[in-house]
Amino acid sequence: MVRRRLKEGQDLNNDNKNNASDKTKEEQVRELLDEEKQHEGLAQELLRLTGSLKQNFTTAGSVLKEDNAALDVMHRIASSNKENLVRESGRLEHHAYKSCFNFMMILIVIFVIWSFIAMIVVMRVFPKV
Repeated sequence: MVRRRLKEGQDLNNDNKNNASDKTKEEQVRELLDEEKQHEGLAQELLRLTGSLKQNFTTAGSVLKEDNAALDVMHRIASSNKENLVRESGRLEHHAYKSCFNFMMILIVIFVIWSFIAMIVVMRVFPKV
């Protein structure tokens, strides 16, 4: 705004009540140059920060791609492990059924042998009259 008024040739002392009335035109130009340097410094800082932000986004994008690739690999491994667990579960279920069947067979054989021995004992204790 100060720059525009200087270009148009307006007197800054009359328009701006905050500035002291005894400022010379050189002081005004010096202030304007200081402001321009400050703006240029801010613009350079903004440009540097923008570059840094771009670098951060690029890095974050590559990290996300790597993470997605790792997740895909882990998903495939988890699916494979699930299939292996289902297969092993089936095998264990069959083994449990088979062992239960074998246990029942052993109990039946023990019951038959026990009943046979009990029958022999009863025949010895109570002979035929």
